[in-house]
Amino acid sequence: MNYAININGQQLCDGILQEISQSLTILLMTRKGEKIGEPDYGCGAFEHLDKPSPFQDMIMDIYDAIERYEPRVTVKTIVPQQNTEHVTITITYTINSADDDTIYQLVI
Repeated sequence: MNYAININGQQLCDGILQEISQSLTILLMTRKGEKIGEPDYGCGAFEHLDKPSPFQDMIMDIYDAIERYEPRVTVKTIVPQQNTEHVTITITYTINSADDDTIYQLVI
């Protein structure tokens, strides 16, 4: 079942919002070379975690992957945060087909 969200007279189906979120999550959690037939698909962001200053390279890898493989969105910010046990990445983005500047957020 899908529900429509009305944005300035344009309806975006919440199924599309979920699809974009799922697509971004899969893209960012897939390492390059894992997807058969598409060796460049994926993101190498987590390969930088063992480096002395990993976040700049991580941000660039995430931005490049989204720009290349998810043309439905425009990234606004990518903010990695690290505590003693985990790295959390918060990505804010807009949907290109929407007629407004609603900002969506994905936390990985």
